[in-house]
Amino acid sequence: MRSGRYGTIDDCSCSQCTIDPKSPSTPRLWWLTFGNGWRFGAINCLISVLIVFLINLIVTIWGTVRRTSSDEVVFEGECNKVSKINSGLHLLINLLSTVLLSASNYTMQCLSAPTRKDIDQAHAKGVWLDVGIPSVRNLRYISKCRMVTWLLLGLSSLPLHLFYNSMVYSSIASTSYEGFVLHDQAKNGSLDRLENLDCIKAYSTLIQSSRRNLLLVVDNDKDAIAASNHSIDTYLHGNFYFDAGEAKEYTYANGLYDWICSSGPSDLEKHFTTKECAKHVGEVKKDAANWHVSGYPVQYCLSEPITSVCKLHILLPIGWLVTVLNLIKAGLIWYTVVKIKEDPLITMGDAVASFLERNDPTTKDMCLLTLKDIKKRSAWPNFSPPRPKAWSDTQYRWKDVVSKTRRITTLLMFLIALAIVIPCYLRGIRQLRLIDHGTSLSDLARLGFGAVDPRSIIKMDISNTMSNILIANAPQPILSFLYFSYNGLVTCMLLGHEWVSYAHTRKGLRVSNAAKGDQRSAYFLELPYRFSLPLMGLSGVLHWLVSQSIFLVAIDFYSVDDGPFPGLNTWSIMRCGYSLIAIFATLILGIFMVLVGIGLGFVPYKKGLNLAASCSAAMSAACHGEDFDGIEGEETATSKVKWGVVGTTDGVGRCAFSAREVRSPEKGKFYA
Repeated sequence: MRSGRYGTIDDCSCSQCTIDPKSPSTPRLWWLTFGNGWRFGAINCLISVLIVFLINLIVTIWGTVRRTSSDEVVFEGECNKVSKINSGLHLLINLLSTVLLSASNYTMQCLSAPTRKDIDQAHAKGVWLDVGIPSVRNLRYISKCRMVTWLLLGLSSLPLHLFYNSMVYSSIASTSYEGFVLHDQAKNGSLDRLENLDCIKAYSTLIQSSRRNLLLVVDNDKDAIAASNHSIDTYLHGNFYFDAGEAKEYTYANGLYDWICSSGPSDLEKHFTTKECAKHVGEVKKDAANWHVSGYPVQYCLSEPITSVCKLHILLPIGWLVTVLNLIKAGLIWYTVVKIKEDPLITMGDAVASFLERNDPTTKDMCLLTLKDIKKRSAWPNFSPPRPKAWSDTQYRWKDVVSKTRRITTLLMFLIALAIVIPCYLRGIRQLRLIDHGTSLSDLARLGFGAVDPRSIIKMDISNTMSNILIANAPQPILSFLYFSYNGLVTCMLLGHEWVSYAHTRKGLRVSNAAKGDQRSAYFLELPYRFSLPLMGLSGVLHWLVSQSIFLVAIDFYSVDDGPFPGLNTWSIMRCGYSLIAIFATLILGIFMVLVGIGLGFVPYKKGLNLAASCSAAMSAACHGEDFDGIEGEETATSKVKWGVVGTTDGVGRCAFSAREVRSPEKGKFYA
């Protein structure tokens, strides 16, 4: 029996997995072995993972050298700058995370693909294996070294995605301040003069990082109260006091700058209650020229500027953990490329080429065998003489190639994720309504996209950093599972599209190893780049949106004199915060992906070929045309082929992949 390129190959072992570097033919052998096919793709994955490793290593070493305290602060500076650096680093982290996820997915699909030996052994037992898609069911039937490598690659992803986004975080400074109302003769050269609108914009914030104490200067000529009373205004918050520490409680935080809206009774101005100020401060800004505070007509403000000091932290234990896991992942991919000598049937073209080279006796005379037949156990495994089957010319849709289990599992995983996110979003909306804050999309946008706001801090008395990290990053591994599941769903659909195309177009088989003759090299597995790249992009965006939806919040409090905040055991808090507008965007993208997945399922395939799906037995059944071809199987496998009727015996036709001319099967006629 000819083994050929797809013949029986022994399981990998350490003694078989070495390359002699002293051999003069090693460079050429290396290129022939690794310079094309799936190993070439895996090498690209390895290079990508090593680049990510170097970036992680450099950043972690930089953080180790740069840290200035036990808090692992690597940078202190103006808050806007820190915020931009933090946002940029998180975008980079999610990009690198997507690269690692995609590299793992590619390698794991290669590892779970069966060899011809695996398929022969399984078919002999009446078991079919998956070809061309990511498969968990294959793990029971592949070699142990590939199964263990697959498991280790998957396990290395779990802690990596759980902690990666919290490797870097920023802490924001919030300072208290006092305000005074003075007549216009008061002067202070050390303060900035702010016009009314600028003053309102600068102080209508719950976290004050750039300014401290202020004086509201009134025009004596315009207000009788101001002309007769130059004393300190005590109407609001005890001498006009902004207590930064109250940001710890969202119920108090919402009223921190209500003094801005305390216009006082007037026939010409609307009076806002304290809870309404955050909602209506925009109206105050529109009429800033007539701004009144507690009945005083404000002429301008004198504001004390401060150098805002926000901090960028790198959690070095997490940095080193991520770096080590990254290196382990690179090592596993290297092991897959270099040490595993088995040639798996990764693409549908690999399987067809193998079955054309050496027919599978268990599926002989079953040329119209489908996965549906096999699941009904009406035709295979059936060791009695098979019966001819009538061609029905059924119209199939993309969903028909995906197993019901995979469809239900993928949809259920997305629905469960949405069922968790939607109540969280509604709870956040309810919390805002309790403090009379607006809940329209524009109101949510004003709270900030992924921005720290005391009104959107999760009410849990958990100050431990690691606990907050686990809470903030719990969705990330779930997203990775969703990506694997969604990727598998789309891969199945496109596998069916490629399979059906051979009933209409004569072309070379797309193989994952060195192409021969008219065969085509597979630079992707089953997902073309026009699908795989958008999927990677969607995954990256989804990971980033979730990282902006729930995140670590660290606030450092300062008193009016820039000292530690009195009365607190600690002058900073560590909590988890959320952004409702980011959660809303996550929901929209998640629902969009569900609808796209469902919509793709109803796209029709062209008629002309029964669906084999990813079933190895159904694929092998379509490759028994040698009795009519008169061509060696290997020659057929390396030629341009088309599926159709190759001949007729005793009124019963035979359909197969063939290098010769074929015709389309006729509805109602029998084929075997």
